[in-house]
Amino acid sequence: MQNQAVYNNQGGYAPPPNQYGQNQPLHNPNQPQYNQPYNQQPQYQPQQQQQQSYGQQPQNAQTYQNQNQQQSQHTNSNPYQPPPQGEWHKPKDQDYNREGYTGKWKIDMLTAPCKEPLYFCLGCFCACCFVYKQREEILEITGEPYRCFGGHCCVPCPEMPKVPCLCLESCCCTGNAIMANRYMIRDMYVLELDPCDECLICVAVALSWIVCILQVLGVIPDDSPLEQLADCFITMVLGCSLAQNQSELNYHQGK
Repeated sequence: MQNQAVYNNQGGYAPPPNQYGQNQPLHNPNQPQYNQPYNQQPQYQPQQQQQQSYGQQPQNAQTYQNQNQQQSQHTNSNPYQPPPQGEWHKPKDQDYNREGYTGKWKIDMLTAPCKEPLYFCLGCFCACCFVYKQREEILEITGEPYRCFGGHCCVPCPEMPKVPCLCLESCCCTGNAIMANRYMIRDMYVLELDPCDECLICVAVALSWIVCILQVLGVIPDDSPLEQLADCFITMVLGCSLAQNQSELNYHQGK
């Protein structure tokens, strides 16, 4: 026994098991960090809260993106929005700026004879009656009173009786009446100008002026083939314009 005690004091093996608990009582109660339950560790709670907030980020990010998209659509939206079907987008004044019109015509004048052959033939052979009927339809949709050339003149036009003023406009100034219908439909549905359509109209006007100047100067006779060709081209352009106008009216009215 004495040899065993000396051996233990020199740092040898541990004492027998029955003496282990008596010689080393310091290992039982002096470590409270191991005896605390997990719910009493406050250092993990903020992390859990942060994890919950991180989990909410996708929903918040989605709502933020939706708000940004709505704001961008609101800021980038064009102030000239097409009105609903059958409504009148009345110009504010005589010098109304139509550069903001972004609507597209249903058909262009080049394809009008193929897409609307009936209206094209009616516009070529009976333009006076067609433009009269078309103006009546436009005035019925807009609810506006009749004005000469739809009010698209150099000076403001007062309200006038439709009969006989519209009859005189349709028969004596057929081309101008057709162009008045065209611009009234543009204002109704916020339609932009088509370059090909404007080119056809400009060529028709230029041909009429060239033939008139040549006749005044005596270069060509009154019944020259050149005049007849110019009249045929102008008649076709007017028929295309009437067909395009009527197709646009039918489209917006659901016909």
